[in-house]
Amino acid sequence: MNRTVILVNPASGGASNAWDLFEPRVLESLGDASCEIEWTKKGEIRSQVESFLARGVDKIVLIGGDGTVSDVASSLFSTSGEWLGNQISIGIIPFGRGNDFFRTLAGKSMISEKNRLKLALGAIEKKMAREVDVVRVDFFDKNKKLLSRRALVNVSSFGYGGRVVQRAKDRVGILGRSFLGATGLAYLLQTITGLPEVSPTNVRITGDGQIVFEGPLFSGFFLNGRFNAGGVEWLKGCHIDDGFLDLIAFEWQSREKFIVRLPQWLKELPFRWWKNVPGVTVGSARKWDIELSDIASEMPTTSETGEKTSFIEVDGDPIENSAITSISMECVHRAMKVWSL
Repeated sequence: MNRTVILVNPASGGASNAWDLFEPRVLESLGDASCEIEWTKKGEIRSQVESFLARGVDKIVLIGGDGTVSDVASSLFSTSGEWLGNQISIGIIPFGRGNDFFRTLAGKSMISEKNRLKLALGAIEKKMAREVDVVRVDFFDKNKKLLSRRALVNVSSFGYGGRVVQRAKDRVGILGRSFLGATGLAYLLQTITGLPEVSPTNVRITGDGQIVFEGPLFSGFFLNGRFNAGGVEWLKGCHIDDGFLDLIAFEWQSREKFIVRLPQWLKELPFRWWKNVPGVTVGSARKWDIELSDIASEMPTTSETGEKTSFIEVDGDPIENSAITSISMECVHRAMKVWSL
C-alpha cells in the first residue's frame, strides 16, 4: 500500500493552476510517481485525514498555505483533544497568500517564489522531519460549553488583528479587490484602511494561571511561529519548538494617545523586544486563557456597514462565532513532524 498522499487545496492562492506545472517536480522530489493525489473539499478535510489515518498513511504533502496546514493539523486532534499525528510527517509546498508558517520553518522573512519552491522541494527530497509545537485552541460559550476546536501552527491575531485578517480574506475595498488583495500586501492595506472603524474589546488574558493583561484591547498576537502578514516579525526570540506560546498585546488608546503611541510602536518594531514600551504587554506561557465576557456587544459578526468582523483568527482563518466568550490555548510540545531543510 502506498503510504504517501499529496493533498492539494485548490482554494489556496495559485495552487490549483500551479499544481499542473509543478506536479512532475514534486513527484520527482518524492521519488515516487505512484503517490496518491487528492484535492481538498470544503468542510471535508477532517474526513479525508481520518481516512488517511485509517489507511496507514504516514506522509502527507500539502499544496497550499498556512490555513491548509492548520486544517490538517486540526484534523489530527481527536474529539477529546488528544493529538493523533505522532506517526504522520508533513511536507509543504507553499501556495498561500502569506506562507508565514513556511517562512518560520525556513527562518527567513523574505523569500522569493522561486527560492520558496526550491526550499520546499529540497525539504521533500531529503525527508528530514523536524518536530515542532502545535497549539490546541478551544472555543467556549458563556456556559463553558465547547463550541469548536482548532490547531494553531503559526500565529493567531486577535482584536483589531483578527478584523484585519477577516478584511483581507474578504478582499474589502477597491485595493482589496485588486491584484494586491491576493498578495502578502493585503494585510498592510487592510490594516491602514480599516482603522477608522476600530473599537476596543475588554479582555482578561491569563498565562499559566497568572493574569498578564486585563482591560480594553486594541490588538494582539499569539505567536507559535515567527512571522505573519506576509513576513512581519512581531517579537524577537520566538521558537516554534520550545514548548511555549508567546504573547504580544497592545492596549486600547484614545485617539489622542494613539497618535502619540503609534510612532513609538513603529519605532520599536525593527527591534521586536518591546521592553518598557508604553501600552505593550509581552509574555510567554504553555497555556493561555482569554475571557471575552462582553464580546457579543463589542464585536458583532457584522459591522454597521454590513462587513463581517472577527475578534480572532487562527493561521489566517477568521473565527466567525458571536457565541464565543472564552478561548483556551495549550501548547503541545514538539507534536507535529514537518519536513524542513
